[in-house]
Amino acid sequence: MERARRLLAGEVTDRSLLDYELGCHHLGLVANSAEARPLVRRLAAAVGCRSLILTPSDEELWAWLGSTREPVESARVRNWLASEGDPSLPIGMGEPKSGRDGWRLTHQQARASIGIAAAQSAPVVEYAWAALPASMGGDVLLTTSLQEKYLRPLDNSRLGGEVLRTTLRSYFRAEWNRSAAASALGVTRQTVTNRIQAAEECIGLPLAECKDALTAALRLEELGCIKDPPDSLP
Repeated sequence: MERARRLLAGEVTDRSLLDYELGCHHLGLVANSAEARPLVRRLAAAVGCRSLILTPSDEELWAWLGSTREPVESARVRNWLASEGDPSLPIGMGEPKSGRDGWRLTHQQARASIGIAAAQSAPVVEYAWAALPASMGGDVLLTTSLQEKYLRPLDNSRLGGEVLRTTLRSYFRAEWNRSAAASALGVTRQTVTNRIQAAEECIGLPLAECKDALTAALRLEELGCIKDPPDSLP
């Protein structure tokens, strides 16, 4: 672990103890439990790759799949994990990279993805999908501002903040189709209309003027990226 940490930090150190070729093609994986080790070993065998598996603690596992001939097929890895993986052992997945710098980068991508995978209880989440919410979720100023502007005001409604949040998520997923949202929620179209109006009153803006920001706020909250703000902002 010490050698790996130093290599990830960009230091020059003996890498022979890793028994893994850093100059080849890599795909990084991160799990939030050391119990994912057997799963990753099965994955490596299934896709025909060498593997480097490290466990910094019982709550974290770092892994790389390596290929000396051609880039690791991310679609094949994703499909295998989606089929054979365990939602209780979510895995964050980086993008295929090459060389020492690629070995570091794909690991960083996988670490950024694991939080989203855990929040969704998904067997695997790729960095390409997790990049934006993970980056936005790491910005305390942004997430606090979205929470204060768009989410907390919904709690002031007599209908209840969670009711409005659920309705807005369904409405946006239905691409602003109130009838489709009503069907998904099991309520009438008029009920959806009333809830949307209540949300607009709480926020103080029509949805047409804040759709993107509100959608981002609801999505980040759903993924566990928005939490109670600290006592003071940086």
